[in-house]
Amino acid sequence: MAVYYNINGNLSFEIKEFEQTYKYPVQDSGYYENEIVKTTLKGGRDFKITDEGKFQETGPALGAAAGNISAEGKKS
Repeated sequence: MAVYYNINGNLSFEIKEFEQTYKYPVQDSGYYENEIVKTTLKGGRDFKITDEGKFQETGPALGAAAGNISAEGKKS
């Protein structure tokens, strides 16, 4: 598993978790010289740093969870 993050200038950040598939079983060959053949996004979470310096989960951007919504308010 690998975790990556991106911090924006407005103190918001995103953390993404990836699953890595190796060429050979890591139980037998380890990680050091074992080629990664596939990386799959497992999920992501959005946060911001509050004025008190704490991390607060913000969730997906407005409209991202509901899908594409037209001007009439109907899902397209």
